[in-house]
Amino acid sequence: MDSMGGALDFLDELEAQMKSMRQKMEQGTYRFDDRDLPFMETVERSDERVLPFKQLLNIINATHRQGLNVDVDD
Repeated sequence: MDSMGGALDFLDELEAQMKSMRQKMEQGTYRFDDRDLPFMETVERSDERVLPFKQLLNIINATHRQGLNVDVDD
């Protein structure tokens, strides 16, 4: 736990934001946007040893910014 350092300070907020994103996706109300997700500033400052899933969060952010290239049937 000591080695987690500053990551512990924002994990609860990160979890809440990720759950909110998932819920919006399930409801079909999620909107992609060409700007960083709110937690990315903290992610960028964090070392991968402290935040081992940093690369995953970067991928989620890139997908949020660029959207998905999928066909949607209307």
